[in-house]
Amino acid sequence: MLSTSPAVQPPNRHVAPHEANPPEQGLKLRVVDNIYMLCCYRVNNIKLILAYYYFYYSLKYVLTMSNHKSSFLIFTTLIFFLVFNSIHAQDTLTIKGIKIADDDSLKARYVLNNIIPPGSEFWIIQQQKPGNYAASNMFSDIAEIAYPMDPSNINPAYMDSILTFYVQVYNQQSNEDLRALFLYKAVQLSQLTGKKDLLTKYYSILKSEFSDSQYTTRASAYAPERAIQEGKVVPNFSIPTLEDTTRSLTNVDFKNQIYLVDFWGTWCGPCIVEMPYLHEAFEKYQGKGFDIYSVAIHDKYNAVKNFRMNEWEMPWAHSFIEDDSVLEDNVVSKFEVHAVPKTFLVNKEGIIIATDVDLRGERLLNTLEKFFNKQ
Repeated sequence: MLSTSPAVQPPNRHVAPHEANPPEQGLKLRVVDNIYMLCCYRVNNIKLILAYYYFYYSLKYVLTMSNHKSSFLIFTTLIFFLVFNSIHAQDTLTIKGIKIADDDSLKARYVLNNIIPPGSEFWIIQQQKPGNYAASNMFSDIAEIAYPMDPSNINPAYMDSILTFYVQVYNQQSNEDLRALFLYKAVQLSQLTGKKDLLTKYYSILKSEFSDSQYTTRASAYAPERAIQEGKVVPNFSIPTLEDTTRSLTNVDFKNQIYLVDFWGTWCGPCIVEMPYLHEAFEKYQGKGFDIYSVAIHDKYNAVKNFRMNEWEMPWAHSFIEDDSVLEDNVVSKFEVHAVPKTFLVNKEGIIIATDVDLRGERLLNTLEKFFNKQ
């Protein structure tokens, strides 16, 4: 699914990360914070924002771990960010000689509808480029401009326009690989927007017409018969805790609670975007029988520890799974974790009552309010 988040906001810390640092080091960290906010203020490109964020977090980690950092490092960082920002502030995309600025949504829509419509040979050419998703990645780049959206407040009309384009490519193109790809994207988007009837329809078509396609295999994550969906019993689990790997957390530990299972990683930009909403939800409902269970995957132990120390406290239950381990393979398969963040809400009886889009951004708070008001 295309990333449509306009910006990753600077972390709003719930733990003062600099209190234990020497004054000089704390000053350097605050300078890095201010540089990051300055650069992100003018940028709407999610890829650029994430690049800023990863550089910012890496630099802060280096500063925190050492007591001997010169002011030259801060100066170099300042120059890097400002130069990088000035180069990309007016980022453009060129399609068939037409330049599209990253804030020109009207021109981007015109290009999609008139210059490279769903039946255009342009998409076949893109799909023949290296990479399994070349055509859909190109569409995503244009759609990010044409249909700018906040992931916490998704515009239904924009989503419908994107879904219509996917289906039209499937209907109008002759290239089988291209048709399967865009039908797969339609399955993904139907899942994201909660259109269950369309999800079932497009998945059935994909499975019957493109049974040998890699995209059909990938679409199994959204299959109507999948394990992680509303109304299903949450699978049993036993995963070592972050704090003590000799102890594991299981379903029993969350018995008689409503709890949110959150598969995440410090490397995951969209996971970071969700942090303020997770903290607000926890603070509001923890005294009412609500808990959060965050499971870090494809990550490093120290990265998770440092993230909680320096960025977001995440004061709830945690597990950590070693990357490329047998346990990771088993858990990822059992819980159908094909991308992160992967979230689902479980009630006191162990039944999944909400998943994915209903638990992202402000929707998380709305969903929790709905369930807790029923009690």
